[in-house]
Amino acid sequence: MTCDVVQRYIERSIFKTTCFADSLSEILSIQLAERDADTASLKKYFFAALHEHAEIIRASMDDLNAYLINDPACNDLATAILFFKGFHALQTQRMAHIFWNRRDYATAYWLQNRSSALFGVDIHPAAKFGNGSFIDHATGIVIGETVEIGNNVSLFHGVTLGGTGKEIGNRHPKIGNNVVIGSNATILGNINVSSGAMIGASSVVLKNVQKNCRVAGNPARYLMDSSVMPPNADISSD
Repeated sequence: MTCDVVQRYIERSIFKTTCFADSLSEILSIQLAERDADTASLKKYFFAALHEHAEIIRASMDDLNAYLINDPACNDLATAILFFKGFHALQTQRMAHIFWNRRDYATAYWLQNRSSALFGVDIHPAAKFGNGSFIDHATGIVIGETVEIGNNVSLFHGVTLGGTGKEIGNRHPKIGNNVVIGSNATILGNINVSSGAMIGASSVVLKNVQKNCRVAGNPARYLMDSSVMPPNADISSD
C-alpha cells in the first residue's frame, strides 16, 4: 500500500491537474522549489512558458514516450513522469532553454544549478534537444553550451558532450537523429556524430562519426560490423 506522502504527491501531480502541461508544471515546481512557498510561483511561470511554446509540450510528450519505449524498467508513463530524474532533468533543461532564449539568463542559470544539485547532471540552458530524447539514470551527465541533439537520441549515465578546451564559440558536439551514446562515453569538440550511430560505453570520441556506424574504445575505433568504415579504423586522429 502506498504511503500517505507518496499518495499525496501522486494525487497532486496527476489526479488534480487538468492536462499534461499542468501536470508537468506541477511536478517540476515540486522538484525544484527550494521552499514550499515557492512551488506555486514556479508552477505559474512553467505553465505560462509551456502554453507559449506548444512545441515544448510536444517534445516533452515525445520524451515521455521514449522512456516507455527504451527503458525496460518503465512499465507505464506515470512512473516516468513522477519518478525518473532523467526525465525531470531533461524537462528542467527545456524550461531553462525557454528562459535562455528570452535572455533571462539568471533564471536559466538558476534552473541549471538546481537541476545539477537535485538530479546530478549539468546541462547548459543553451543546449538544443530534439524530440523523443531519453536520458537513462542521468547521474554524471555533462552537456555543453553549443551542443545540438537530434530526435530520438538515447544518453546513458556519465555521458559528457563537452569541449576540448582549445576552442571558443561553437565548440561542442552535434548529435544526429536516432543515436545511442553508452554510459560514461566522452565526446569532445565541435564534431558530428551522424544519425544512426552508436557510441560504446566509456568511449572517447574526438572525430566525426559517420552515419549508422558503431564505435567504441579509447581512442574510439569503428567496430567490425560497421557498415561504412573498415574494422579498427582509428577516428581519434586524422
